[in-house]
Amino acid sequence: TQRWKLALSLTSVGREIPTKIEFSRRSVISESCFEPIDSEVINQYRLYPILTSHYPKDSALAQKIIALINRGISQARDIFDIDLLLKADAQLRELSWPKEDLEKGQENAASLGFDKFKGQVVAYLVPKYQEYFDNPDIWREMVQRVTSYLHGIKS
Repeated sequence: TQRWKLALSLTSVGREIPTKIEFSRRSVISESCFEPIDSEVINQYRLYPILTSHYPKDSALAQKIIALINRGISQARDIFDIDLLLKADAQLRELSWPKEDLEKGQENAASLGFDKFKGQVVAYLVPKYQEYFDNPDIWREMVQRVTSYLHGIKS
């Protein structure tokens, strides 16, 4: 995977927009979808419709949990993404995971402080969301929801 972090400067908006672009050089995975990005994004940034490959929310949830468990260095974005996917009613198809993996995921989630979240996630959100998420209590609630979810998965 190749990742770029940049800021878009839109004269029509009058401010910079923090952005992250990721390209996966993996072979095509059968679970991926190829479809237009959300029309709200297209309208907000006055773009032409863009078709892109992405994973459905259920597959993305499983991948993010695996990332939280297996990364050498835990990332706050995994917690943010898992919480977002859970709020979007993503479901795991595999309902049984090794107990040790689930415990490691919970430990990794609990190890991430607000400062990591602020630097790795909040800095790249649009300003109206930065204001909301720039709050240690919101971060603690996200971590709690994710660790509770992992605790509730059968081992």
